Amino acid sequence: MANGRKSGGGSRKGRPNKHKTTFREQLRAYCESLGVDPHRFMADLMADDSDVVYGVDVEGNPIMGPAVKKELKFQAAKELAQYLEPKLKAMELEVHGNQEKPLVVSIRRAH
Repeated sequence: MANGRKSGGGSRKGRPNKHKTTFREQLRAYCESLGVDPHRFMADLMADDSDVVYGVDVEGNPIMGPAVKKELKFQAAKELAQYLEPKLKAMELEVHGNQEKPLVVSIRRAH
């Protein structure tokens, strides 16, 4: 750092990305204009238990199967879960103390 100025390019640490915010707002407005909600769509995929005809066997009987495969349901659940519950972050816990000194507890984010 020279003369109190940051060297190198880029924004200061912790500053929100203006482009991402604008894009999110535009995408949210577009989804609303179409009358769709991606979160509800993923929830609907997970709940879909309908069957479809994939073909017929040699006797002419229909071969049925799920309209939405388990892999897609799992992916939808995984994507949706991150918006319903916060992700857990690794934490370090340090406890120091003995009979002569009081207990000191330090909690900090792990790197």
